[in-house]
Amino acid sequence: MDEQIQQMANRIEAKVRKYWFEHDEEEEEENLKINRLVYIACVLDPRRKLAYLSFMLDAMYGKSKGEALVKEVTADMTDMFE
Repeated sequence: MDEQIQQMANRIEAKVRKYWFEHDEEEEEENLKINRLVYIACVLDPRRKLAYLSFMLDAMYGKSKGEALVKEVTADMTDMFE
């Protein structure tokens, strides 16, 4: 039974890594890979807005990369609504 659960957990982990992470060869680490539309949906949610997205991206990616992603999302939203 425990062996079956372990095999199932390994398959689930492989799928999560395939669809939600990307391997960065230069930094030799795995980075979270999320479609930017998920970020835009977060900004459009009245309970979250841009401040929440900024906070979460800083927590997930670090201050510099988080700020860069917020700028990209802001630019994408500006392009969509112009």
